[in-house]
Amino acid sequence: MLKHLFIILALCVALSCAQPYTWEQALQTTKANNLELKIAREKVQLKQNSLDALRSALWPQVGANLSFSTGASAPENENPLAQDPNSSESARLSVQQQVWDPQTAPRLKQGELELETEKLNYAIQEINLRLQLRQEFCELLRTAQSLDLAQTVSERRRQQYELVELRYSGGLEHRGSLLTARANLVKAELSEKQLQRRLERNKQQFAQTMGLPATHNIEITPDLELRTDLQQTPDIAQLLDDSPVLQAVAARLDSAEYSTAIARAAYLPSVYVNGSLGKNWAQSRASGAAVNSEDSSWSLGTGLSFDLLDGGKKSLAVDSARTQETIQRLELDNSRRTTALTLDRAWDNLLDAEDSIQAAREQLQATSERSTIAAEQYANGLISFDNWIIIEDALISAQQQELSSRIDALIQEANWLNARGGNLDEI
Repeated sequence: MLKHLFIILALCVALSCAQPYTWEQALQTTKANNLELKIAREKVQLKQNSLDALRSALWPQVGANLSFSTGASAPENENPLAQDPNSSESARLSVQQQVWDPQTAPRLKQGELELETEKLNYAIQEINLRLQLRQEFCELLRTAQSLDLAQTVSERRRQQYELVELRYSGGLEHRGSLLTARANLVKAELSEKQLQRRLERNKQQFAQTMGLPATHNIEITPDLELRTDLQQTPDIAQLLDDSPVLQAVAARLDSAEYSTAIARAAYLPSVYVNGSLGKNWAQSRASGAAVNSEDSSWSLGTGLSFDLLDGGKKSLAVDSARTQETIQRLELDNSRRTTALTLDRAWDNLLDAEDSIQAAREQLQATSERSTIAAEQYANGLISFDNWIIIEDALISAQQQELSSRIDALIQEANWLNARGGNLDEI
C-alpha cells in the first residue's frame, strides 16, 4: 500500500514540475499545436478542394434517371379504383461534355493562383507567429531574469538596511537615512512579488501561443543568443524577391489579370455536346387482358449559348476587372517599397541593439567596481549615506539596463527575421 502511495506521489510531483523548453523545442511545439496554424492549413485544403471542383468540369457529366408509375382511369360514373391499373417504367442515361468554354482556362489558372495565394498566406501566418512566439519567449526570459535580479536586489537592500540600522543605533547615521533604507527594502520586496505575478501571466500566454493548455507549467532555458551574422550586409534586392508578402501581393495581381480575362471571355459563346440513351416499359389492360409494350430512344446533339443583349453588364464587368487589376499593380509597387524600408530599418535596429549591449556591459562593469569601492567607504565612514545610495541605485539601474539591452537585441533580431520572411523552421 505504501509503495502504491509513493508511486502516485511521484507521478503527481513529476506532472507538477515545469517542463523546460529550449527555443528550438518551442518552435517545434508551436508548429505542431498552434490552433491558428491548424486553421490556416485547413484553409489551404479548402482552396485545394475548390480547385479540384473547377477541374471536374473538364470531365463528362453523366446522369441517370429511373422512374416508375402506376394508375388507372375510368369513364364517368365509374370508380377508377375498381379498374385494372396501368403501369410504366423508364430508364435514361445522359451524357454532356463541354467542348469549348472561353472562361474555363482562365478560371482554372485563377483557381491555381488562389491556392498558391492561400499557401503564401499560411507562410505569412507562420512568419508572424514566429515573431509573436519570439517576443513572448523573450518577455518570459526578461521577466524570469528580472525576478532573479530583483531577488538579488532585495538581498542587497536588506544588507544595506541592516548596516544603516547598525550605524543608526551607534549614533553614526540619522533617522532619514534609516527610513530611506527601509523604503528601498520594501520597494525591492514588492517589485519581486510583482515580477512573480507577471511571470505566471507570461507563462500562460506563452503556453497558449504554443497550443498548450494555459495551465501547462512551463519553464524556458536561458541560452537564447543572437545568431545573425552582423558583419555581412544583407542583399535587400534578393530578400525582396524571396519575400512571401510580396509574392502573395504578386499572386493577387495575377489573379486580377485572370479576372479580366474571364470578364472578356463572357462575350464569347460556350459549346457543349450532349447525348442520351433511354428505354421505356409500359403495361396496360384492355378487356381484362394485360398488354405489354416497350420502346427505346437515343439522342445526340450539340448546343451553343451566348447572350445577345445584357444591358451593358459584361462591359461593366470588364471595366471593374481592369480597375481591380490596376489597384493590385499599385499595391504591389507600394508593398515592395514598404518592405524595402522595413528591411533597412529592421537591420539598422538590430545593429543599434548590438551596440547597446556593448555600451550597457561597459557601464555595468564600471558601476560594479564603483559600488564595491563605495560600500567599503561607507562602512568606514568615508562617504555619506546619500552618496552611497546614489552609487547603489546606479548599479541596480546598470544591471537592469544590461538585461534589457540583451533581451531587446533578441527581439530586434526577431523583427529582422520577420521582415525577411523567417518561419518556424528557421531557428
